[in-house]
Amino acid sequence: MPGIRNGQNATEKMMLALAALIAMAALAGGYYYYVAGLGAGSLTSLLMLRWQVAVAHNPRNLDPLRSLNSLMFRSLVRTGVSLTLLTLSVIIQGIETLFGVLTGLVLQVAVHMGQAALIILGKEGKNIGSARSGRDYGARPPG
Repeated sequence: MPGIRNGQNATEKMMLALAALIAMAALAGGYYYYVAGLGAGSLTSLLMLRWQVAVAHNPRNLDPLRSLNSLMFRSLVRTGVSLTLLTLSVIIQGIETLFGVLTGLVLQVAVHMGQAALIILGKEGKNIGSARSGRDYGARPPG
């Protein structure tokens, strides 16, 4: 599935670019603990993304139900790791590190939302809900 892999690479590159920009701004402001948290959060987010996408490719050729169960299990583990990292950041260092970790973990969501916005803008918004958008009905909803 080269298309999925290319999309994942684009997501990872964008996450790293955003993290680098945010880190430079935070370093310029003297928020060193925030940058440490940002590094830990974004690294964890990248590793968990790769781990989760690996099961989505279904390399072991599992049946769909077992593949879904594996994906859901990894999603739960990812959530647990994220919550643990957030908790440890507060206990060990404080609120500044917490916000850095939170920013690092949220970068993936921000990148995906940006990619979705670019897709919508690429369609110029005028074809959404029309017959050319891939839906089964025209510009007006059925009924």
